[in-house]
Amino acid sequence: MRPNASKRAQSVKGETAFTVLAKAKELEAKGRKVIHLEIGEPDFDTPLHIRQAGIEAIQRGETHYTPTPGIAELRQAIADDTKEQLGINVDWRENVLVTVGGKEAIFASLATVLEQGDEVILPDPSYPAYEGGVRFLGAKPVLLRLREENEFRASPDELSRLLTSKTKAIVLNSPSNPTGAVMEKEEIKAIAELAADHGAFMLSDEIYKSIIYDGAKHYSPSQFAGGLETTMIADGFSKRFAMTGWRLGYLILPARLFESANKILNVMTSCASAFVQRAGVAALHGPMEPVNEMVRTYAQRREALIEEVSKIPSISMVKPKGAFYGFINVSHYLNQAGIDSATFVSRVLEERGVALLHGTATGQYGEGYVRVSYANSIPNIRQGIQEMGRALLSLKRL
Repeated sequence: MRPNASKRAQSVKGETAFTVLAKAKELEAKGRKVIHLEIGEPDFDTPLHIRQAGIEAIQRGETHYTPTPGIAELRQAIADDTKEQLGINVDWRENVLVTVGGKEAIFASLATVLEQGDEVILPDPSYPAYEGGVRFLGAKPVLLRLREENEFRASPDELSRLLTSKTKAIVLNSPSNPTGAVMEKEEIKAIAELAADHGAFMLSDEIYKSIIYDGAKHYSPSQFAGGLETTMIADGFSKRFAMTGWRLGYLILPARLFESANKILNVMTSCASAFVQRAGVAALHGPMEPVNEMVRTYAQRREALIEEVSKIPSISMVKPKGAFYGFINVSHYLNQAGIDSATFVSRVLEERGVALLHGTATGQYGEGYVRVSYANSIPNIRQGIQEMGRALLSLKRL
């Protein structure tokens, strides 16, 4: 008998957006034109000064290992940026770890604090890396349903009813993937207080904190009860600086967890690439106008998305206040046709050349929805939503 992968490994579910992307790429390889609204990736190039810093670092020979926590200059820059953004004091030596992308920050934080059988309260729908990490580590995800009528913001009251003696951590993501929701100050404050009173950690995924609209403001649990004593912040450079392929993230966590998390990162990847870290320093020290321009462009694209969605009868979308996603309720048509969102998305890709993400890729409560990334051009957004609308209306006639 040949040995197989472990049951734990077999149980892991990858990020479905990449599965849809792979299928779309297969169609493109056959000569089909595909509009990509499925992947959460800025369509901008990394700003020039950041690219140049990486190139110069390679030319200087910075292609060797660094300490696992990252180079001092980058960790200091992250601490300074966090102070500027959130107003909290961060000791770069005791609180900051550089990671290979935001996903590694998420997984390492969970691996640092979870025991077998612990419970973790997760928003649903949400980024699938949370539930994947919790399950892989032998803990139990407890799903906090995010409701359209509450603009997909986590309810402190509903969360409080999910707390048990086994609750070890609470995950928040604001601005949110997949809904674009931005939590209000009092909501974040109330949840932080619940976690502190209960003796649970907060894991706050703040990767989209710089992509925010309409005068909304980002708040972090680290600003309220417990502070950095109970909060772990996962963040990175991918979305803010259009650096997805550079794979650079970071984890800010309580000092008492630093060494344990550092060992986990050492076992996983040793360190982030040296020249990529230099690019990260340039990103945080450099001009922010490229970031501001990207956000202004996303805001214009959001308006185009809202306009096109409004033209399709019997669907709805809460206006996103952050990130670059629209979460569209298409349940009226799916229920009439007797199909699920995954089947619909597959049909739209095959028949109309538009790649979308089905709602259940982000959790069981995402059924009846599709996620659209508006990190694409306005003409593509308009055409993609128009084709989606035609596909929905054709379902009604079946």
